[in-house]
Amino acid sequence: MKADARIQEWGTYFTQVGQRALTPAYMLGWGNDSFDADNTLTSLLSTGARLSPYSNPELDKLIENARFELDSKKRDAVYAKALAIVHEEAPWIFLFQYEDLYATTKRVHWQARPDELIYCEDIKIDS
Repeated sequence: MKADARIQEWGTYFTQVGQRALTPAYMLGWGNDSFDADNTLTSLLSTGARLSPYSNPELDKLIENARFELDSKKRDAVYAKALAIVHEEAPWIFLFQYEDLYATTKRVHWQARPDELIYCEDIKIDS
């Protein structure tokens, strides 16, 4: 495989992603601060979603069913079926998991959160 990396300004790049103008491959990271699969599956893998280049009616039905399932064990089972489809069909090439990097000084007392969010009230600075 031969590839040319083209780095663009984020606004231009994201517009092209939404217009499906980046072909044949592009890179897009996705954080999920809600810790719920609906956010990722609906936005990135449901038919017709702005950021989804993928279509699978069976997956769409599972995503919709999970969205309205109140029993957490049943909901987890529906998502397991949905993710089995994603794994089997591999609509993306899963390359790696981003590792967030932060810079601090000895004066800053702060612990990174697993959800990638940064709350200013969590940061304490020595004077």
